[in-house]
Order: sequence, then C-alpha cells, then structure tokens
Amino acid sequence: TSRAIAPNFFIFLMSLVPFLFLPLTHLFLPNLGIGALYFWAVYCPEKISLWVIFGSGLLQDGLFGTPLGLFGCLNLLFWILTIAYRKYLFKRSFLMGWFGFFILYSVTFILKECVIWALQRPLYSESMMLEGITSLLSYPFVAIVCLYVHRKSS
Repeated sequence: TSRAIAPNFFIFLMSLVPFLFLPLTHLFLPNLGIGALYFWAVYCPEKISLWVIFGSGLLQDGLFGTPLGLFGCLNLLFWILTIAYRKYLFKRSFLMGWFGFFILYSVTFILKECVIWALQRPLYSESMMLEGITSLLSYPFVAIVCLYVHRKSS
C-alpha cells in the first residue's frame, strides 16, 4: 500500500513546497509538483491517481489565485503528454529525460501563460520567466528525491 501512496503523496507534497518557503520564493515559485508528476508518469504511471493530479492543481489555483481548474487541467494535460511520449523517455539517459521534461513542461507552461493572459490580462513577464526557468532547473533535484522515494517504497 505504501508503494501506491508514495507517488501520489509526493506529487501533492512537491506542489506545496514552494509555498512553504514563500518569503524566499515569492518572485519565482518553481512548480516542483510538475517535476514530480513527470518522474512518476515516466517510471510508475499506474500508481498515479488522476484525482491527486487534478486536486494538486486545484490547490495551486487557490494559492496562486488563478482561475479554478486551470492548473488541474494543465496537470492532467501534462500527464497525458508524458504518458504519450513515455516510450521515448523510459530507461533513457538522465539528460534525455530532462530534455523530455523541458519540452513537455514548456508546452504546458506557454499554454498556461496564454490562458492566464487571456482571462486575467495581467502580464508579469519577469516572474513568469523566473517561474519557468526555475521549474526547469529544479527538475534534477526533484528527480533525485523522487528516485530516492521510489527506491524506498519499492
């Protein structure tokens, strides 16, 4: 049972981590949850609950003040894209996995920013750029922690 709970709990937890350090991360808030979602979708997709994916996105919507359901839907889209390209990412080199994360996250990040701009109209380019860059650069850290959790729960 801990094998099934660990990925779901970890995705949810990683979505909250930047908010725990809010004074330090208020300008860029890296999306660590998406890195955890990517790792688990590549290595253990059958253990991930779609409710956790959508629920963590709803929580992020509430904390960011974005339209309700935006992050939840984007997390589900990200998961679907990762599953679709999983055969190209599974058991490949770390750099190939990071490149896959870079491409898939960039697609969903641009889509998210377009939706936010279209619905809310404020465009904070510096903070959006920092969020995207720090999310991409934080993936190695997230992957190492996910790998540790994966090995301990197996």
